[in-house]
Amino acid sequence: MMRCRIVYSIQPVHGVWTVEACGTHAGSYRTRRAALHVAAEEARRLQKMGHAVRIELLRPEGTQTLETRVLRHFH
Repeated sequence: MMRCRIVYSIQPVHGVWTVEACGTHAGSYRTRRAALHVAAEEARRLQKMGHAVRIELLRPEGTQTLETRVLRHFH
C-alpha cells in the first residue's frame, strides 16, 4: 500500500472557515471549531489507513503576524 503525507489546512476565507487537503477544497464551515473537528476526524481515519497526516490551523484575519499553529505533526 502506498503511504502518503497529507496536510490539512484550516483557514478563514470570506467569513467562513475552509478546510483544504493537498490543495483541494474539502469543505467550508461557519466556525473554526467545526472545521477543526471535521479535519481531525478525517485525519484519524487516514492515519488508521497508514498515511502520515498533518493539520495546520491558520490564524483569524487581522492576526497574520502570529505563526500558523500545527496541531498534528507527521510521524
